[in-house]
Amino acid sequence: MKFYPKAPPTGDTSFIFVTVANNGGQATTITQVAGLYFPTIWHRIFRRAGRHFAVVNHPAGIQLPHLLGPGQLWRGVIDQDDVVKKFGTSSRLYCGVFHTASKKGVYRRVRLR
Repeated sequence: MKFYPKAPPTGDTSFIFVTVANNGGQATTITQVAGLYFPTIWHRIFRRAGRHFAVVNHPAGIQLPHLLGPGQLWRGVIDQDDVVKKFGTSSRLYCGVFHTASKKGVYRRVRLR
């Protein structure tokens, strides 16, 4: 997805948008957004040779850490052009959100086109 009108700091860059909803009854703090890359499905199945990467705060998104109350939404952005340049489009890419209500991140697959 791209921002329109094309203006600094985004320019003509494509982005991956991450949306998080707090469906619980207590507030939580989003601490990190991360990514995980596997070259093939076999690497994913056997958890081998995965490459982790961190997503730093982007000027277009809400800064982290962010307190997320019950029923609230948080939206973040990842530079898709940078991800494609580093990992390509034929791999398995997962983006995850880490928060204070769990020790593990919540990962979902991202399909780049």
